[in-house]
Amino acid sequence: ELAYQIVDQFRALGTGITLKDQVIIGGEDPVQQAIVLNKRPHVVVATPGRLKYHLDNDAGVARAFGKLRYLVLDEADRLLERAFEEDIDSIFDVHAVRSALENRRSRLEKELHQVEHIQEKFNVIHHHLTSPIAQNGMAQAGGSAGKAGIHA
Repeated sequence: ELAYQIVDQFRALGTGITLKDQVIIGGEDPVQQAIVLNKRPHVVVATPGRLKYHLDNDAGVARAFGKLRYLVLDEADRLLERAFEEDIDSIFDVHAVRSALENRRSRLEKELHQVEHIQEKFNVIHHHLTSPIAQNGMAQAGGSAGKAGIHA
């Protein structure tokens, strides 16, 4: 099967690094496949129908799919057929990719908010330190302290 040939190439290229891969095709134990998918492999080579099955039936697989780095869909010659359209739409719809992107966007928005908050604080402090009133006040404080030291 082409899926195994593709995974063999990833393994050859990934020699020396910890590359986790999984082949997801029909005719194999879906329970074992789900276990491996929940371990979040870096590379998944799958047939659309079997991958859709896992995404539809296991929320853990859908969450793990969000961390996936590479997805290779087998049966490329048939992917454009209308029969596969629903499977493909399902794979790239809300189940996994969109929710993963929304989670990442949410985290980035929180981090951006934190950075903006820090920037606002910095701007307030910078304004107070560089305003003429603050500089004049520091000069007066330094001057009177110096005069007080001379008279003491």
